[in-house]
Amino acid sequence: MQFVPGTSTGCSTIFAQKGIPKIEQLSARLLLTAGILLLIAGVIFAILQVWLYTGLLWAGAFGCLMAALNFRDSKNDGG
Repeated sequence: MQFVPGTSTGCSTIFAQKGIPKIEQLSARLLLTAGILLLIAGVIFAILQVWLYTGLLWAGAFGCLMAALNFRDSKNDGG
């Protein structure tokens, strides 16, 4: 796969269609990535039955994912 300037990935295309500025696209993408990685880490700790860390990781993942959704929906509420 070759990088072509001026092209975009599927995720950034979705954000661009909604008129969200590029810095908010990056923030939302990073928050989404962090949330997914925290969920994966939480599953690993759940398998090991370390429930305190599992709960903390899942709470952090939930916060990251909600923040990412807030960035995506900020165009709809005028923010």
